Amino acid sequence: EKLSQIDVAELQRISNQTVALRDEVRDAVRKVNAMQESWPKEKARLEEMCVETQKDLYDLQQYFQGKLDVCISADADLRREQQLVGERMALIADDVRLVRKAHDNLEKRCSLALEENDELRTLVGSLHEDAEHLKSEHGQVRTRVCVLEGSAEERWKGFCPGV
Repeated sequence: EKLSQIDVAELQRISNQTVALRDEVRDAVRKVNAMQESWPKEKARLEEMCVETQKDLYDLQQYFQGKLDVCISADADLRREQQLVGERMALIADDVRLVRKAHDNLEKRCSLALEENDELRTLVGSLHEDAEHLKSEHGQVRTRVCVLEGSAEERWKGFCPGV
């Protein structure tokens, strides 16, 4: 009776499954054995890669530190140069202000000189007219004096003209 309760198909399936599982276990054991054999080599290679990576990282850190130092130095130089340029610009602005002030003063003096020149031209013109007038009047006075002296000579004996 117990034999009749055993399902042969189920046993066949379990047997096939057992064979498949046995093959899988053998394959897994083979892979684990291969991994155990290659682990020391892989570990050594990984350790070597870590050492190389750390060395590269240190070199890179040194490289960037140098670049940062150069940038800091360049920044300080630029700030100093910018300050000097600012001071120079302030000095130039002061010079321009002083030159502008001197220019304005000179312009005023030139304007006064030009006005004075115009006044002097007018004065010279009026002096020239007055001189012409004086020459003409002097000529008339001279003629009158000469006439008077001539007439005085005729009337008075011993009369000396011009004395």
